[in-house]
Amino acid sequence: MKTLQTVVGFSVMCFMLLLMTACATSAPARSDAEIIDALVEEFIAAAKAQDIDKMMTFVSEDFLDGEAGNKEDLQSFLEYAKEMGFLDDLEIDQTKKVITITGDKASGGPALLKGSFGSASLSLEGAKEKDGWKITKMDFQM
Repeated sequence: MKTLQTVVGFSVMCFMLLLMTACATSAPARSDAEIIDALVEEFIAAAKAQDIDKMMTFVSEDFLDGEAGNKEDLQSFLEYAKEMGFLDDLEIDQTKKVITITGDKASGGPALLKGSFGSASLSLEGAKEKDGWKITKMDFQM
């Protein structure tokens, strides 16, 4: 009986030690600014790779823009831009980018774009939704 108590006691101590170690070494939660920065980098990588499907994963189902239309319209526009070669050799300069977060809303830009279409400025608005930060609006200026 004493041996069983020792084994159980030792097992509980090992479990507690393992649990404490896991808690102590867990990465700290990322801030919204860090999450948005990482998403912007992924979005840019998808744009440069001309991966329209991947780009659309960053866009809200509620996306609505006066010029770009809704999410489906934006996807059609991006597919057309790809077909026409407008995404070939795309360059994106973010050195002037500023991200502002207010609660569950964010805005960022400008990103300066250069490609076969010429040059343009892009700013984005987003919202924190159930499944993370998503683009809700964009301002594209030639």
